Amino acid sequence: MSHEYCVELVPIFNHLPKESMALISKVAQHRTYKKDDYLFRADESGEALYIVHSGEVRLFHLTHEGDEQLLRVLYPGDFTGEWSLFNTVQNDETFAQVTMDSEICVIPVDKFQEMLLDYPQVALKLLEEMSRRLSQSQEQTIHIANRPIAKRLAWYLTSEIGPDRSTAKVHLPLSRKDLATYLGTTPESITRAFKQLEERGLIDQLSSDVIVVPVVDELRFYI
Repeated sequence: MSHEYCVELVPIFNHLPKESMALISKVAQHRTYKKDDYLFRADESGEALYIVHSGEVRLFHLTHEGDEQLLRVLYPGDFTGEWSLFNTVQNDETFAQVTMDSEICVIPVDKFQEMLLDYPQVALKLLEEMSRRLSQSQEQTIHIANRPIAKRLAWYLTSEIGPDRSTAKVHLPLSRKDLATYLGTTPESITRAFKQLEERGLIDQLSSDVIVVPVVDELRFYI
C-alpha cells in the first residue's frame, strides 16, 4: 500500500503541495484489519487518526438496550479518530468495526498534533469537516426522533440526492440492515416503509439498492 496515495485520498490533506503530503505520509503507519476487527471500541483511549485506504468501516453506538445505532460508514478516503486530537481520555461511546478486510493508514495523535501546528490550513480543513459532521449528526437526530419510519426513510433518501435535482435515481450505499440501524428501527420496518412510499407514488424500487424518485420535491414535501 502506498502511504502517499492514502494521504492524497483525504480532503484535509490533498490540497497540500506534494512535498508536504510526502512528509505527512512518512509518519503514517500501515495496518491491515480482517473483517469484524475493531479499530477501537467505546471508552478506549484515543490513539490516532485512522484513514481508510481500502475496505469499509462502520461507526456505531450501542443504545441502553444494547442495540446498534449506526452513525456512519467509512469508505476509502474517509477518516475517523479526529476527536482524539482534543480528548485523549476516551473516544466517547463510538465503536469502529471493519466490515470487510481493510487497509488503514494510522497517524498517531502526537504526530498529527504536530502537523496541525506545521500546516494551519490542515487545521482549518479539519474544523470544516468536523463542523459538517456535527451538523449532519444533529440533522440525523432531528429527523429520526419520534417520527414515523416512512418519514425517516424519506429524509434519508432526499439526503442522498443533490439540491437541484427534480428527479433522481438513488443508489443506496447502505444495506437494509445498516439503513435500519441508521434510522433507529428494524429491517422489517424499513421494508414496510419502502412499500408505503412506493404506494404513495413517491418512489419506485428498481432493486433492493436502486430507488427512483420521480418528483424529488414531492418526497421532500412529505417529510
